[in-house]
Amino acid sequence: MRAPRARMISIVIAATCATGAAASLWGTMQHRVAYEPIAEAIEPDVASDTRSVAVKDGYLYLLERTGDLHVYDVTGLPQVIGFATYDTPLSSLSVASNRGLLRRGSTLYGFTYTGIEVFDISTASTPQYVDFVGAAHIYNLIEHEGLLISCAASEVVVYGIGASPIPVEIGSHPLGSGNWAWSAAVFGSVLYVGQLNLSDPLQNGLLILDFQDPTNPFHIDFIQMDEIEVPYHLAIVDGDLIATGDFGIRLYDLTNPSAPALADEETTQGRVRAVDGPYVITNGHVFLVQGGALQPVAGFDPVYMQNDGYPFGSAVDSGFVFLAQSERILILDTRLFADGFETGDMTRWSAAVP
Repeated sequence: MRAPRARMISIVIAATCATGAAASLWGTMQHRVAYEPIAEAIEPDVASDTRSVAVKDGYLYLLERTGDLHVYDVTGLPQVIGFATYDTPLSSLSVASNRGLLRRGSTLYGFTYTGIEVFDISTASTPQYVDFVGAAHIYNLIEHEGLLISCAASEVVVYGIGASPIPVEIGSHPLGSGNWAWSAAVFGSVLYVGQLNLSDPLQNGLLILDFQDPTNPFHIDFIQMDEIEVPYHLAIVDGDLIATGDFGIRLYDLTNPSAPALADEETTQGRVRAVDGPYVITNGHVFLVQGGALQPVAGFDPVYMQNDGYPFGSAVDSGFVFLAQSERILILDTRLFADGFETGDMTRWSAAVP
């Protein structure tokens, strides 16, 4: 039996609001502060862990740990009332990928411990296999200005993408034996890599590489983290570096990109993470990144966690956030905007569980 559905935490106007203020609210909406769980997508084999999600034109791609890629029609999401469950895929493909997904336009990349699979999703409802590029033990894959950056065992690999969507290796940086690249992000000419070492915790932390020449990234510095801490996900938000993991969420000031400085942090479960403009969504919390700080603006009961040790891939598309949990894809509606009236005072708002 599945656990109860996620309870929605709604944002309500505090009773201290002045008379007539609500009427002016709708003309001054600036920031979304309510992320409502409205649906879920469940893999057909409930015994298998969900690994990653991507979305295009109302079609959701769910990747299982077993290497099955399922396609769901979620075009009806904008009309959902209450909570919807999508449990019957339109189609399913047996694929080599079982680590994650990355969508770039009309191309879907799947990755695994043996390489990168390429799918054409020009027709969103029917992914077509294109090619496979061999590579060793990929744990994460990001895109940056026409490049793919692979986070892999013992190295970071940079791929170029030209007229063809097939990635071609153009550069790499060795990490040393036992070190795994877990996550990556680029700011200007600097590449940040979350590094994990299971046998030597002193190697866990944030690796900083010079990325002026993508064909030859080279070492600048390394910021050691505590023994069990490693960034599962990295992202640049509002000019700051955001790192999330079991330790929670941390904001690093990049005034000097080569020397990130920890400026703010929050304790929350950060294995699951999505970025929606200036908002960072973890498994139960939403933070606004603004002015070099993390501002909690909303929360929800996620019900489920991400239990596996690998980074899980979430997605944002057309007013919805898709969070990959072990048991399902949790879908949040982001289409509610509000701010503290004319003053922007967030203390006028409070969160309540109905």
